[in-house]
Amino acid sequence: MEILDDGLIAATSKGTVRRVISIVREYVPSRLRVLDAPAGPGAVSKILSTQGYAATALDLDATAFHSGGGTPLVIADMNERLPFEAESFECVVCVDGIEHLENPFALIREFERVLTPSGHLLIATPNISAFRSRIRYLLTGFHNKAKKPLVEDRPTLAQHINLMSFPTLRYALHRFGFKIVKVSANRVKWQALPSMLLYPLALLTTGWPMRRERHPGQRKLNRDIYSQCLSWPVCMGETLIVVAVKKSDTTVVPTILPGA
Repeated sequence: MEILDDGLIAATSKGTVRRVISIVREYVPSRLRVLDAPAGPGAVSKILSTQGYAATALDLDATAFHSGGGTPLVIADMNERLPFEAESFECVVCVDGIEHLENPFALIREFERVLTPSGHLLIATPNISAFRSRIRYLLTGFHNKAKKPLVEDRPTLAQHINLMSFPTLRYALHRFGFKIVKVSANRVKWQALPSMLLYPLALLTTGWPMRRERHPGQRKLNRDIYSQCLSWPVCMGETLIVVAVKKSDTTVVPTILPGA
């Protein structure tokens, strides 16, 4: 939770909203349609609205939304089909939302549906691929931002039930019609700096399994994956911010379940 300079409440880690807004301004011209899902208190929607974007907020909990400023709020469950027509937005922003959902892959497919061709998707999510989080998982079995067992007898939407590693998030985006164009982070906490001692070892251990890939096309992709996995935002960032663009000529292949 962060209180921004203008008094808005950002229900995310420090610096995330500012970084997300900066990236939106970098890739998306003002006056275009932007979906903020989930909106939470509405900081992203409010700021984008004041900067000339046609922002729409979406959340399941209307009581948390208090940004004002005339930004429309749509009440919907992001575990279900989004209540918008295809190609309704030029940009979708999902800040600290995907890790709370039952099926993040289905949500990314929905984001692809409601985005226009060449539209941008920004996903900010706790970075469990960071070295500091990997160390915690090795020692405790729990990642940062999910340091103890989930509450089973009183489940809430606030719990991180589907934290995604960077390779998994990348796969989901590329699987459902997106191409990653930027990998960033909100900040690097000083507590994470000692974990950089793992970097030389990670150079070897991350690449070793990829060297055994036999598929020529995947070998080429692995070089890009290797580089991204060892980038500063992925290795050290607190909150991972991934920017992807919807391919204009991609047909999403339907999922085939085993035994179908």
